[in-house]
Amino acid sequence: MWRKLSPRPLFDHVVALLALLLTVAAYVDAWSRLPPTGTAVGLRPWGDAGVIAVWFALTGFLAGTAFVRLSRGNRWRLALPRGYMPSLVACGVLGATTIADAYYQLAFGPGQGLEVLLRPTHLIELGAGAVIVAAPLQAALKRGDPRAGLPALVSASLLLATVAFATQFLSPFVDLWPAAGANAPAAPVGWWSQHLGAGSIVLEASLLAASVLVVVRSFEVRPGSLALVCGIQGLLLAILKTHWWLVPAPLAAGIMADVTVAFLRPSRGRPREAWALGALTATTFALAYLLLLEMGGGLVWDAQLSIGVVLLSGAAGWLIARVLFAVLPASAAWEEAAASRHGRVASAPAVKSALDAMQDLAILGTSPLTQLHWIKGEGTGAATELKAGLIRAINDLALSSDPRDAEAGRLLTDYYVKRVGSHEFVADRQHLSRPTFYRRLDRGFIRVAEKLEEAGEPEPTPVHVPQNALITAVSRPGETEKKLDRD
Repeated sequence: MWRKLSPRPLFDHVVALLALLLTVAAYVDAWSRLPPTGTAVGLRPWGDAGVIAVWFALTGFLAGTAFVRLSRGNRWRLALPRGYMPSLVACGVLGATTIADAYYQLAFGPGQGLEVLLRPTHLIELGAGAVIVAAPLQAALKRGDPRAGLPALVSASLLLATVAFATQFLSPFVDLWPAAGANAPAAPVGWWSQHLGAGSIVLEASLLAASVLVVVRSFEVRPGSLALVCGIQGLLLAILKTHWWLVPAPLAAGIMADVTVAFLRPSRGRPREAWALGALTATTFALAYLLLLEMGGGLVWDAQLSIGVVLLSGAAGWLIARVLFAVLPASAAWEEAAASRHGRVASAPAVKSALDAMQDLAILGTSPLTQLHWIKGEGTGAATELKAGLIRAINDLALSSDPRDAEAGRLLTDYYVKRVGSHEFVADRQHLSRPTFYRRLDRGFIRVAEKLEEAGEPEPTPVHVPQNALITAVSRPGETEKKLDRD
């Protein structure tokens, strides 16, 4: 397998592996500092040995690669593959902050409880760690990879695990507030424990849903990809208090996400399916988590509270999906790949590029849209036909009965056909907020692509209507319509 990997994917795999080891070492160190009594452990000579060893390996790999590429005459911007230079800088920040943290503890003491996790030096380390582990995912996004590879999936899971590490004081894997029996926390049950328990479940469900949605929003995913993202994060969280029996909860959420993607195929053009994906992912985690606690010793919550937390988690996932699929840009390469899989020439990115070049026929003639089945000319002739087809599609969209499509058509007319002004001017002209303007613009690209594919297709065969029906239609149109509907 390794012989088939080109240098860049091999680089991605090495960084993803080292980032995984770095995250595991950080979780193991946190586990060693969380004894059953809950008392904090201060600075220890070898407490960070695993983290430091992996940090040296990762920093050495990135710095060595940069040195080799610079010695070959590359500029600083090209010293590392695209997306990895911030990771090298973050490695430097992490190393410097680790040294500073030792002096911080000598000056202010090791701290107690939550002070240890949230002291300034540790927060800087967490931020640097997030940049480091996100590098393979960032690189895949910058390259416009149409499909999520293993390094990008591992990177997404590690980024999720880093956020979960920073919020471990609200993790349902650390304090099992709803649990009864041997799994119950040492603190007595009260209204505050209900609040913390509900908040921890909703937070973890939201983090899982957000991670799944970001991956689906940016890439095409293979079956099992989302289960891998959620499962790795669950395994890392289980290290903190060795609650391995809870790992099936995030794994079930990932499996549900994979099934939902397979059947509903959410995308930028299918936002409602994405909303369902967010809701089902979060709901599945909350439900599976509470069921595992029930099977492991019972719950101190009644059914009403448990059902409410599950529903609230689903609502949080649905809301996150609405926000993410309205704001985050999709990969242009992903859209192109989706179009090619369905045998289409037109895609949203291709339409946008063609509209940008609509005033220059020489550039427009190089558009892949000139390969549409209804375009017969070549060169300038093909560009002229394509331009006319784009304008027709935009005009049809502006006359749509769907108000969102009609708004999208008017925006495209003002900005690309009439060229009345900038995005901001057109948005003000149409009385739309900036987020709504860009949502309508994206919707317009998708709808125009669909209309270009449909253009030139044969008209449907006309339905034969008897002569007496036509006569009746003139005298009593309402009754005739009902009759034809029944027929």
